[in-house]
Amino acid sequence: MDTGSIYSDIERVVRRIEEIKGRFRKIKSYYGNLGNFNKRLKDKVSGSESQTVENYAKQKKPEEAKGVNGKEKVLKDSTNNRKKPENEGKVIRDRIIEEAAKKYGLPEQLIRALIKQESNFNANAVSKKGAMGLMQLMPETAKLLGVENPFNIEENIIGGTRYLRTLIDLYGGNLNKALAAYNAGPSRVKENIPDIPETQKFIESVIKNYQRYMKFQSED
Repeated sequence: MDTGSIYSDIERVVRRIEEIKGRFRKIKSYYGNLGNFNKRLKDKVSGSESQTVENYAKQKKPEEAKGVNGKEKVLKDSTNNRKKPENEGKVIRDRIIEEAAKKYGLPEQLIRALIKQESNFNANAVSKKGAMGLMQLMPETAKLLGVENPFNIEENIIGGTRYLRTLIDLYGGNLNKALAAYNAGPSRVKENIPDIPETQKFIESVIKNYQRYMKFQSED
């Protein structure tokens, strides 16, 4: 037999053996990893691992935690700690009252007292005579003050406060006359407050509201 042929056959056998050993190592490694995976899966199901399904859900955001059939699962932790939103309209209104008071040099409580009497804080209020919004501006008055939308909270409060400031200055700081003019119109207020029951009651109510707000700092 040719010696070279013998060595060539032996070399092929050796390579074949190494190839088979390599395959066995891969199979052993695969099943070894599979065994570890099965063990970890079993630990998760039994709850022996610290990272249980329940803990995992708690760590996820509410929109990521899904229930059966993919429906949203609301987490108690998030809902209990969630703050209820404040009345946004009231917050905005109070901020504008504060700004208007500073701009025109009037007490916030006076502006609030006038709004309380005129509309009871209803921004969409409309009187039988056509007065509109929180401070019940007549169409002609609103136009004069540059108020384009009387139902806009900011425009109404800024415009109404400006008007009240103008009337107070017009009557030399006499608040009663200014309120009378606000209710009945400046043309009706001369030397004295007009003898109109509605106007008399209006002044009385605004002053009472004003005093109450000054004393108790009440909020509506």
